[in-house]
Amino acid sequence: MTWVLAHRGAHKDIPENTMASFAKAFEEGADGVEIDVRPTLDGALVVFHDETLERMVGVKESISALPLDKVLKVRLSGDEHIPLLEEALKFIKALSKWAVLDIKVPGFEEEIVRIIDDYEKTITTSLYFTVSKRIKSIKPSLKTAVMLWKGLNYHGEDPIELAMKYLADYIHFTDPLIIDQELVLRAKNKGLGIIAGCSNNLKVLKRLMEIGVDFIMTDYPSILRSYELRSRSHGT
Repeated sequence: MTWVLAHRGAHKDIPENTMASFAKAFEEGADGVEIDVRPTLDGALVVFHDETLERMVGVKESISALPLDKVLKVRLSGDEHIPLLEEALKFIKALSKWAVLDIKVPGFEEEIVRIIDDYEKTITTSLYFTVSKRIKSIKPSLKTAVMLWKGLNYHGEDPIELAMKYLADYIHFTDPLIIDQELVLRAKNKGLGIIAGCSNNLKVLKRLMEIGVDFIMTDYPSILRSYELRSRSHGT
């Protein structure tokens, strides 16, 4: 079974990583959402992709330089706010959906574990492989992934060996085009799952489902509505 994740929520007409984008994703049939997590100045964890507010709001202030009370006052388009991680997970958990948390800044693993608690449909992923190892040391039952970005933190090493070294349950490839059937089978033989990075190309998404990846990501989960391979039970 391949689960469909809405990348930063469904954000065609709604700001990404907002409560409205998550709600829209689930309306469009997503099995879960991929969300970005970073700290404020006072160590609160919020859901926001960029280091600064420039792209989303037009100001160059950094999230990490602002206390939580100021971050919560920021308004995105449509009067949406930047959610707390706790707020987002509470909503996702209430609907029994998947949450894949992209941890943008290491060093906050204990707080992340506290917020996740025992919610089994949560996976943490990060370009910082040590995040996986640290989370596993705190709470081995939580699911983790190593995120591989070719040319940035990944230079052709065996991805399965990397995942096992850092105690991860999944290998998360930012580029879905480098995933093939042989890799999926090798991973599964070692008890590892595969998370495919974002694509909005139906042909690519179809191929990923056919070779058996565990999670696929798209900005627009509605593009899969009419696809015949999606005619399966969504029971959770």
